[in-house]
Amino acid sequence: MIRVKVARNGRELDDVFHLRWHVYAQEEGLFGGSGSVPYISDRFDAHPVCYNLIAYDGAEPVATLRLNGDTGAGLPADRYFDFSAYRRSLVEEASRPGGRPPSLGCASMLAVRRRWRHRRDIIATLFKMAAGLGLAHGTTHVIVAVAERTQAMYRRMGFAPVGERTWIEEIGDHVVPLAAPFDAFARWAFDRRLLQPHSMALLEGETERILLSAGETLFREGERGEECYMVESGLLRATRRASQDGRELLLATFAPGDIVGELALIDDEPRSATVTAASNSEVLVLGREEFRRRLGGPHGDPDTLLRIFAERMRRMDDLALLLAYGGAHQKLLYALRSLYRAATPERRRPEVRSVTASAEDIAQMAGVDPAVAQAALEWLQQTGACEVRGRRVRFLREPAAAMEEAQTPFTPRPAGASRPEGDGKVPLALAASRPRR
Repeated sequence: MIRVKVARNGRELDDVFHLRWHVYAQEEGLFGGSGSVPYISDRFDAHPVCYNLIAYDGAEPVATLRLNGDTGAGLPADRYFDFSAYRRSLVEEASRPGGRPPSLGCASMLAVRRRWRHRRDIIATLFKMAAGLGLAHGTTHVIVAVAERTQAMYRRMGFAPVGERTWIEEIGDHVVPLAAPFDAFARWAFDRRLLQPHSMALLEGETERILLSAGETLFREGERGEECYMVESGLLRATRRASQDGRELLLATFAPGDIVGELALIDDEPRSATVTAASNSEVLVLGREEFRRRLGGPHGDPDTLLRIFAERMRRMDDLALLLAYGGAHQKLLYALRSLYRAATPERRRPEVRSVTASAEDIAQMAGVDPAVAQAALEWLQQTGACEVRGRRVRFLREPAAAMEEAQTPFTPRPAGASRPEGDGKVPLALAASRPRR
């Protein structure tokens, strides 16, 4: 489990400054190498509008990013490039009808330990937190001066070059100046499904985030609850152990925009269920006091909470009926609908969605044999409803709708069975079990 937060106390700030030194000096040989002082800090860390973000894997600090707002004393990127022409263009743009006075922000000091650099979700979450802080401060534009080898990543976030690369002797590397309108950066950062008033209140500011890999536990039944969570991406499962035989009972699933874990904050009772990630997931964290404050605030009134509870009860009623009376086909439809709802939409084609989940994950969600889920994924691929690469599923259309339209009862292909003769589009057992029309 990875937790990303704003560093506030002395230990967390020490972790930030030491992590910079470890990555830049020890791992990369920049800033003159290791040196004698195992910390990297500068005057911008003392500025009044400064946020140092830090990601922990358990107790180990693994990544950090700094955000500064413009206080009139310059920004970190100004040390390496003259942004005055860019600033003048923003002032000129603001003078036109409908223009908005510019308010600049700057991201700097991104440092990720080598062992975690393959975790792109950690880097993305740091920048999403940066976008939330930018929203809270009314930022209009963001500037950065970054190592040339990393500029492609920033371009994907909406940044564009505003000057030529420059060799910085102090760093020992080439640096490129980039800038982005904050609106473009925010479009990259935030899932459009979350841009609702009650969700936006959580996205703004210093809200912590947790990253969960598929199968990781967010909290367990019986634990005391001090936080609740809003799902930003992925899919969570709430389960409980049956007292009679110890079997795991599926109570609910939670997709982006759903709140989970709030009951323990309302009634002060232990957690009533165990919540785990059915796929790689990210959640926003709301502590007990913050939850109670927002409940009485403009974006967290009781009507919003009642709406959340009503939606939850409807889904639990549907799930209870399904588990009691539904067959494997109906359970699979429910799991695929939930997975599609949790999948991340593509920006240009929002109906196309991707999620990290295997046939075993889908089978566990549906309570069916893994062979049934595998047969369903094969059929969806062969009919053009999805693409599967390893554990990555890309839905080209809503999968449950595709199955319902075909009226195909999914049953596993017998072990070792070959594919049917003919066009080869449907697994043998599916072809054999398809109803006559």
